[in-house]
Amino acid sequence: MKRNIVLSGFMGTGKSTVGRALADRLGWGFIDTDEQIEKLSGMKITKIFSEFGEDVFRRFETLIVYNVSRLSNYVISVGGGTLVNPVNREVLSRNSLIITFMAQPEVIYSRVCSNKDRPLLNLGSEDLILERIKELLEKRMKYYSMSDFILDTSFKEIFELVDEIIDQIYNIVF
Repeated sequence: MKRNIVLSGFMGTGKSTVGRALADRLGWGFIDTDEQIEKLSGMKITKIFSEFGEDVFRRFETLIVYNVSRLSNYVISVGGGTLVNPVNREVLSRNSLIITFMAQPEVIYSRVCSNKDRPLLNLGSEDLILERIKELLEKRMKYYSMSDFILDTSFKEIFELVDEIIDQIYNIVF
């Protein structure tokens, strides 16, 4: 039986916000792997990217994935590119139900456009950022589709998503 719930998906799809609400509803703990990377490294993710590059960030990410995969009764929010790494995907899927959040590119843009702490989107113009979001979504879709199920978060409230996840879990378990 799966002991954790992993929330995956592109930045701005609601993983951390919904994850905290879901953990509260289930009486479980909540962990955001990006926050854990910042604690471990002592640096903001943007600084890791700018000073050391994406490869170093991904190494931190894999280390954190190993650590959190040993836990039980946690909702774990992982970064948007975490499941692209087959090692991360395998480690997490051993004892976690993996749910991927999706949203329309324009919705993602509206949610993240004011946040300068998104290193993969520091491109300047709206058109370039939207194009990059679409490009990354397309590139990651084959990995996202390997999840246990996918939820579109585009126009749903937090409580609706929590209810939908609980319904899906019930359907899988029973």
